[in-house]
Amino acid sequence: MIAYNFTKKIDDANWFFQKFSSLMLIHDFNEHQTLEIGETRVPIGYEGGISSSSIKMFMRSQIARNLGNYYSTGIKNIGDYKYGNYNIGFYDASRSFRNNFQGYEFAALAGIKPLEKFDGKYGSLQIGGSIDCGNSDNSFTVVGGHAIYNYKKFYTDFEYLYADGFSGNHYGQGKAHGLYATVGYF
Repeated sequence: MIAYNFTKKIDDANWFFQKFSSLMLIHDFNEHQTLEIGETRVPIGYEGGISSSSIKMFMRSQIARNLGNYYSTGIKNIGDYKYGNYNIGFYDASRSFRNNFQGYEFAALAGIKPLEKFDGKYGSLQIGGSIDCGNSDNSFTVVGGHAIYNYKKFYTDFEYLYADGFSGNHYGQGKAHGLYATVGYF
């Protein structure tokens, strides 16, 4: 899969490669298991780890934009099963081909689906957490938790992230945290 962002503003000499938003090989082992290698989205928090086309609002929450909305070169294993899912990977901590191989990063997102055994009678619930840790310009650790509930036309979700140093689109050495919640009826 290749995606190139022609309109992305880049100010340094490596502008050609930094405009790749996806440059990866994808291998599906079976209907539940996928391996991605290349420039891919790092799963920091639930909302930061999913595609823009999958979020419910017109833009990402502030915590997802600042702490977890980025791509990096790495390898990740994605599993989606009836009672749980996960997204685990190891990455180069530089972003979008900037200063490649200047650090390391581990990221994991996992969730359980406790209501799946009732086949939708009580709706669908996913409860999970995430961690991102590594070192590039500074060491960083971002941890979080999320919950998502759907019942017929009702939808709600929330997510909390706490960062001690962070490595989103830009590196930061401070501490940050935030919470968002969405409630909807479709």
